[in-house]
Amino acid sequence: MKKVLKTLLLLVVMTGVWCMSMPSASAETPAEVEVQSVVSGIPSGQTGRALPEKLDIAIERNYAKQFTYDSVYETMPSVTAPYATGALTDEYLQSGFAHFNYIRYVAGLPSGTLVPEWNELSQYGAVLLAANDMLTHYPAKPADMQDDFYEMGRETTASSNISYSYGYGPQNFLIFSMAGCMSDNSSSNMPMLGHRRWLLNPLVNMQIGFGEAVAERGSRYVVTKVFNSGSSWDKTYVDYQYVAWPASGNFPSELITMQDPWSVTLNPEEYERPNINQISVTITRSSDGASWTLDQSDYTTSPKNTAPYFNVNTSNYGVANCIIFHPGQKNWGTDSFDGTYNVTISGITKKGGGNVTLSYDVDFFDVSSVTLPEYSFDVVTNGAGTVSGIPESVTAGSNVTFSVVPDDGYETASVRINGEAQPIKTSYTIERITQDTEITVLFQDASTGFISDGVLFYSIGTDGELTVAGLVNESMSGALTIPSEYAGLPVTAIGENAFEASAITSVRLPDTIKFIGSNAFRSSSITGKMTIPSSVTAIEDYAFSYMRSVTEFDMEENENYLCMDGVLFGKDANGTPSTLMNYPLASDRHAYAVPGDVTLLFCTSFADAKNLKALYVPGYQVRAMTYTFYGCNLNLFGRTGTQLQEQLPDIPGTVSFSDIEKAPILALEYGMVRYINLGSSSVTPNLVMAGYGDAGKMTGIRHFEDVTVDENSVVFFDAQKFEAPFIKFFLLDKELVPLQGAIISAEH
Repeated sequence: MKKVLKTLLLLVVMTGVWCMSMPSASAETPAEVEVQSVVSGIPSGQTGRALPEKLDIAIERNYAKQFTYDSVYETMPSVTAPYATGALTDEYLQSGFAHFNYIRYVAGLPSGTLVPEWNELSQYGAVLLAANDMLTHYPAKPADMQDDFYEMGRETTASSNISYSYGYGPQNFLIFSMAGCMSDNSSSNMPMLGHRRWLLNPLVNMQIGFGEAVAERGSRYVVTKVFNSGSSWDKTYVDYQYVAWPASGNFPSELITMQDPWSVTLNPEEYERPNINQISVTITRSSDGASWTLDQSDYTTSPKNTAPYFNVNTSNYGVANCIIFHPGQKNWGTDSFDGTYNVTISGITKKGGGNVTLSYDVDFFDVSSVTLPEYSFDVVTNGAGTVSGIPESVTAGSNVTFSVVPDDGYETASVRINGEAQPIKTSYTIERITQDTEITVLFQDASTGFISDGVLFYSIGTDGELTVAGLVNESMSGALTIPSEYAGLPVTAIGENAFEASAITSVRLPDTIKFIGSNAFRSSSITGKMTIPSSVTAIEDYAFSYMRSVTEFDMEENENYLCMDGVLFGKDANGTPSTLMNYPLASDRHAYAVPGDVTLLFCTSFADAKNLKALYVPGYQVRAMTYTFYGCNLNLFGRTGTQLQEQLPDIPGTVSFSDIEKAPILALEYGMVRYINLGSSSVTPNLVMAGYGDAGKMTGIRHFEDVTVDENSVVFFDAQKFEAPFIKFFLLDKELVPLQGAIISAEH
């Protein structure tokens, strides 16, 4: 075994080291301090955090240990001319960074950020120290070193924790250096604990960088950059009362030795600057009641980690207001910490709140003895590729890396880990595993972009949701059920033209569907009731056009749509059913009255409604779109001002009921619509008599009000006023709906 020669730790103070005059050590009883309140139950570190369980800490420790490395250097540094910084491997850097975050987790502080630029600067500093082979924050310039190289290194060593070691054999020196920084138990470091306080700086985003280089004679120098003197350094602090080491709550005994001093750094925004002449600290061990009280009488200018020591340091090592206390290694009476120790600090002054006593418990435990749970993996794919590298199970806190390789002609469409979408790449790492893990990988045809489940094609969105694109077998007929999910991904949409002209006779849509695309079911063979789930919030144009065998549409009302009497309506921003979207073309009704709130008859909404003979539109401001009545043969009752179809054959522009004298009969392909204008009166007649010429053109129209027709009765009207060979009577009920079967035609 190599002999341990020397280990040193130095640090820099941002505002300079401030030393205050201390009284000589004394065995006298400390002066009593008036206590107005006791502050207890407040954890070390960030305010509001829940103290972690022992298992939580063991998981974090296991996670930190997952970062292994094969080599320290990506490129070797040169500590002689020509000087070169070299670079540490990413694996080595991550191993040190994970341990740094483990320390901060235990202290109750947020994780930091490993800054690549700081890593590079730290390499300048490490090479400069190794070139001089001397541990100092202010190294001299080697004669053969370029000025800019030296300045970079000199600036970094002045803003970093630096350490030196020799003869320790193979180990992780980044972690080894941090362990020394957290201990800070040498006589030169105990008065301020600056290295520890920099690593436990309670910043919201604690930045850090690492560098390492070896001198020619074998000395190893590690530089841990912990602050930046520039204006870009973010000095935003978390909300906290104090930062303690060892921290309150469960604490791994492996992170502190019997030689290490304890510390509490008070938030300067919450507490006045502590006065060494007023502060006293008592540590009480629960197992045997042993107690140690330390105060200004235990201060010494030459501290030893074997003897009692007490100090208050108010210099800015990160933040000020640090209380340092240690009974001394020889006085603990044990070789290691175990069980609960209470810490009570008296003489603290809250800003604006008088004197308080701070009390908290530290529960030491052997973190290596905590049994970690095992977690398994469930891998789901649709074939057409492989997922490799997944073990059967891992311990909590472990990392797992796996690869995804599609087959020839396919590409990776989606990778989700526990439901969370991942970017598409060939390799993935799951970090800090704390649950059974589901990995879902879908591969799609590289040419079409479709995923197949054997029955349906899907496309996948950036949100990881599936859209049904169509049938794998386009000639499939009969009943079809759309699944709510496939391979763990939700099916949320029916795509454009997905089932257009398909032979399916019924379809069951899941309540995960939110969107139905244009022409989705156009001209399909669906027969009977077409049920639309209430989850649907968007239906595009022509989605249900020309479905000639549908007898009714059924949908529970939602914010955007509803069905009434088997007819599908869309709502406006006020929730009013203002758009008639689709009439069931196979309904056996001969007459239908459009609800009075409707202002738009949607394109193709009545197209091919062969059974419909009379349609009543009561509103004054109703508009019918192009192809609304395509293929119909019916009599349309409307009021003056109601707009009809646009761009009809032989009719320029938009036609309205006010144009009825010009073109009361509009011929459509496969059908004919006769427009019967009920005028603009607020009272709508309940009997309409219209005369038609030989060519089918309306020649005249009369309205009658309050006409009653009893069963088997005969109603006579003077038809002589019509110079027309054909007369048609349109009888409306009290709701102004054309009566089924009551449309009478007579030859005059």
